[in-house]
Amino acid sequence: MQAQPAFPDSAVPKTNSRRLLGRFFVWLPLLTLTLLTTGCKKDDDKSDDPTPAASAGREVKYEVTGNYTGTFTIVYSNASGGFETLEDVRLPWSKTVTLDAGNNTAAFNAGATMRTPGVPGQTATARIYTNGTERGNSTGTANSDGYIVSLSPPGVSL
Repeated sequence: MQAQPAFPDSAVPKTNSRRLLGRFFVWLPLLTLTLLTTGCKKDDDKSDDPTPAASAGREVKYEVTGNYTGTFTIVYSNASGGFETLEDVRLPWSKTVTLDAGNNTAAFNAGATMRTPGVPGQTATARIYTNGTERGNSTGTANSDGYIVSLSPPGVSL
């Protein structure tokens, strides 16, 4: 008697390696950035103090612009410090959040989706602002396959 496989062929999940690779390129820079910005807190930081000085200047704007005609997956930190993911985003795109009192960092990443590439040579720029002042940017150019692998402006600490 032959042993039966644990899962019949129809039950084995199929994955799209290009999609997984695309998600890897979106999450890896964001995770690295988050670990770097959240691990650099001073011992005398009174960020839990809800005084007006601690809560002032909490507006963060994320923005991606350019002539890139493909779509992006965008991951950004929300008001509470968690992450939001948006799929199939077309340019231009922006999102403004007001950070909660206990959240002192903001970061985001944009990576081209594998489903909808742009045209080789097209560009996009990701920018992060706090209180209307640009704090960082990252520009990318679509490769020969029409993909901008990752736009990852530096995160900010408030």
